Amino acid sequence: MNPVLVTHTNSLHSEYSREDIESFAHRGCGDRCINRLCYVECDPSTCPCGDDCTNQMFRRHEYQKLVLFYDEQKGWGVRTDVFIPRGTFIIEYVGEVISQKESEYRRQVGKRQGQMHMYYMSLAPDQLIDATDKGNASRFINHSCDPNCEIQKWATSSTYSVGIFAIRDIIPGEEITFDYQFERIGNGAIPCFCGSPKCRHILGKPKEVPNINNVALNRVDES
Repeated sequence: MNPVLVTHTNSLHSEYSREDIESFAHRGCGDRCINRLCYVECDPSTCPCGDDCTNQMFRRHEYQKLVLFYDEQKGWGVRTDVFIPRGTFIIEYVGEVISQKESEYRRQVGKRQGQMHMYYMSLAPDQLIDATDKGNASRFINHSCDPNCEIQKWATSSTYSVGIFAIRDIIPGEEITFDYQFERIGNGAIPCFCGSPKCRHILGKPKEVPNINNVALNRVDES
């Protein structure tokens, strides 16, 4: 699902009448919050819910407790030891925000250093997130053809943020996964080891024309 993108703004609460605001101000910006519906994080200086606002997850780093583990086929992965309900914000995908030109430079440097595979999260037509050297546990989350999470792009303060959200209930001990939706740059492709009955067996598809609404992980292969 591609999120609805809006222009940068501190708040969309002005769209509500005073009666609407008074009716939900103490319920913590629930499902009716216009900001939440438009994938916009509330600004604490304008949100009528005040400290009760529950739509400031990126600002407050409301990450779920995650555990790293190692798999012989897939390498490092991430799981949870607690129950996570559907719709829960898991973690923000963070890293260095770089341009397409910088990504090409890093690709060439990586090639000379023998780095065969590089991963970038697309943020906008000329903005990519590189979590290679600067990131958090989100960079270890593996792909699945039948994932339990999805990527969402939110407007936060004066920029955009990428978050990982549960699309179904996740049980304790289950691995956290999302569909990478690879756009493959180069001739290489790798087999998928997700183990799902819906497995597509091969990761990656040919690179397409960029779309600002798409949030996908780019894979660079040198072969």
